[in-house]
Amino acid sequence: MKHSSENELNALSSGLIGIMGVSLLIIPTRLHMFDMDTSIWVSVVQGIFAYAASISLQIISILQVPQKRIFFIQSAAVFFFLFFLVFFYWQDALLRP
Repeated sequence: MKHSSENELNALSSGLIGIMGVSLLIIPTRLHMFDMDTSIWVSVVQGIFAYAASISLQIISILQVPQKRIFFIQSAAVFFFLFFLVFFYWQDALLRP
């Protein structure tokens, strides 16, 4: 049986990554935030991966899944979140004059 704190952490991280994924899909296209140089597909792909990671974290919180798969999904979600955080900071640094 899982600890409640582990389920709460999965739910919190799932919510944060899910909100990030949905915002990457909706906000940039609605506000026309892209220049001619920036591709909209970068944001769409990042949003799809973020939303998929959040759904995976929700699934492992609810269903009984082998421990190796839980560790893999949690590690992939953390890596994904850190990778795109670094990517956004790098992209912002390149766009500033």
